[in-house]
Amino acid sequence: MEGMDSHVGAPESMVMDIAAGLLGTPPTAPEMAGGVETLALALVKAGFHDHRGILIHGSHADGTANAFSDVDVVVICEETSSKDQLKLLHRGLPFDITHMSKEGVSRRISADIAGRRPRLIFSIARSRILESKDAFTGDIIGFCQAAVRAPYTVKPNDTLKLRRVVSGLCLDILAPKDRTAALCIVPQLIASMLSLKALLLSGWIEQGRHAYAAAAGDGRFLTSLMAAARRAYDGQDLTDLCSMAATLVREAGGPTWRTLDS
Repeated sequence: MEGMDSHVGAPESMVMDIAAGLLGTPPTAPEMAGGVETLALALVKAGFHDHRGILIHGSHADGTANAFSDVDVVVICEETSSKDQLKLLHRGLPFDITHMSKEGVSRRISADIAGRRPRLIFSIARSRILESKDAFTGDIIGFCQAAVRAPYTVKPNDTLKLRRVVSGLCLDILAPKDRTAALCIVPQLIASMLSLKALLLSGWIEQGRHAYAAAAGDGRFLTSLMAAARRAYDGQDLTDLCSMAATLVREAGGPTWRTLDS
């Protein structure tokens, strides 16, 4: 993942720690990936240098609903300080929009985002790239600090909070569907909770603390939810996670938090 790790706005060590925590190992090496993932990584590297920012999104989930609205990976700017990043974002970034799906990868430059005052989205997204209906070819990990205003990209509403992502994913896990589809959502739930933890550790924006408190109730609950999610991911058993997810959804506001683009 040379193209990803060396250019993410967050320190490389943080990105690798997050990736290792999520996957148990560092991200998939490009030479081990399938054709779609390899091409996507090449576009990330080229797009970053050409345009100072890149957003990748895709419809590879084959109908599995998720609260990220099919956003997979966002990589932005070289500035390491939050103040410098905010200055750059507020000037408006030209973004290279890459749509990724199991049919392939297409590339387009979006002028819609450039020159606008963006909203910031912080998340860590795990993207599992499909080459065929049932074959996952690899993983891409991104620590995301993104400026997005394009409706075909994310469509966030004005009250976007990470707590809604966590609650939305919990609702997706609880929604009637087959067990395999529910298990596919678990990695994104883990990634979302890692995002909340990263916000707290980095002190990025104060609302991150509020979102953390509203979603988890307190740090102990979030720790327990994370542990249940990891057990579900490792043992493919959703029993404990569904119980905790139901508690979180009930306390955090119920079904009105189901999606980000309603």
